[in-house]
Amino acid sequence: MKKLLVSLAALALLAACNKDDDGNDVKQPELLAKKITKIEMVGEQPYEFTYNKEGKIETINSYKVTYGTKEVKYNGVTYTLEDGRTVKSVVEDDDASEYSYKDGYLTQCVWTEGSDEEKYAYTFKSGNLTQHIWSEKYEEDGKTEEDSETYDITYGKQSNNMNLDLLDIILGIYPNDASLLGIAGNRSVNLPEKAVCTYTYTDEDTGKEVKCEEICTFAYKTDAEGYITEINTTYTGKENGKEVDNRTYKRVITYEK
Repeated sequence: MKKLLVSLAALALLAACNKDDDGNDVKQPELLAKKITKIEMVGEQPYEFTYNKEGKIETINSYKVTYGTKEVKYNGVTYTLEDGRTVKSVVEDDDASEYSYKDGYLTQCVWTEGSDEEKYAYTFKSGNLTQHIWSEKYEEDGKTEEDSETYDITYGKQSNNMNLDLLDIILGIYPNDASLLGIAGNRSVNLPEKAVCTYTYTDEDTGKEVKCEEICTFAYKTDAEGYITEINTTYTGKENGKEVDNRTYKRVITYEK
């Protein structure tokens, strides 16, 4: 089964009032001052960050970020900017993705090549990302194939107010590093309490459709100043309602002195 959890995060935009998909005025969280320098998870390579004088990410695990007036370059990808948000990303002068926004929030990212298409769609309500749908369409053996995954996300009271947007560290639902670099629109106001990913696949042996469900719950540990120091995740995987996997993860976050 595919993992719901990936890695990496986004540098936030400054606090401002915007409207979500329902047209409600939403204020972006006021960010705490200390910057994240390392995010670790047992068994995984840690992510280490350095920053320039403007407070922007300068390197991620020694990979340099280059900022221009209308573009940002990082790890082989060039991001074209409008109003501080990426509208296009090109990987090694080849694959390109297009981005769309509504009231400052990312609504979709689409990659196309010929008749093949991969789409990431996002729905925000009350300032939080409540649903993400990933889908792809491609040609195989002369036939058009389609796949999709739906993520339904609910929230508690934990604010998403660290200098990095921790949502994508937790969920891993953005197609590239635009979120990490702070150029993918407004962040979710809060961090998720629960995320459920649903999708289906066809069993090659039986030819029958299998309904999959991946459930993640999240608990946060903070210090006396309100900085998140640990993110504890419980993951449960189900196929046709039967539990097939159960794991726990812990991410430890370190800040500058």
